[in-house]
Amino acid sequence: MFSKYAIINQRDGNLCMMFRVGNTRKSRIIASNINAYLIKYVADGIDLLNYHQIKLDLKVDASDDVLFIFPLTAVHKIDQRSPFFNVSAKDLLKCNVEILVVFEGTIESTGQPVQTKSSYISNEILWGRRYLEPYYYKKSKHGFVIDFSKFDETYRVNTPLCTAKELFTYYKNRSLRRLH
Repeated sequence: MFSKYAIINQRDGNLCMMFRVGNTRKSRIIASNINAYLIKYVADGIDLLNYHQIKLDLKVDASDDVLFIFPLTAVHKIDQRSPFFNVSAKDLLKCNVEILVVFEGTIESTGQPVQTKSSYISNEILWGRRYLEPYYYKKSKHGFVIDFSKFDETYRVNTPLCTAKELFTYYKNRSLRRLH
């Protein structure tokens, strides 16, 4: 399953867009990977719909090796290479974009491949939110339990509403002032 909303918040001084993927199957999924694509819709002079597709750089919970036991958070760092580098919170609301996400893996018990897709349109990307942790330690089970009822829950966090480019420039200028 995919989170209902993608989110944008600040991590280590950078704006990042994130979404969650969780395995609700009884069997584990191995050798998995996640890809995301930005699809920008452009209306031409004849009102036909054209699109541009851009693959987004993703890290999964700060690791390239995806062990799909707990829900995973895919993170797209909004930097100079990101198509969101010049997009503010206000701009995002006006964008006509869709983020297509594709999860692929292999069902451990059968060896069968599995692929599932979802997408997020502009109003399904929440700026200034963070996901609640959907798992907790349960003593009676001597292990962690995943609570999928909390999978989509977010809470508000302070996040700059400016573009990542403006934020980058702000931090750069601030560090230059400290040197002088």
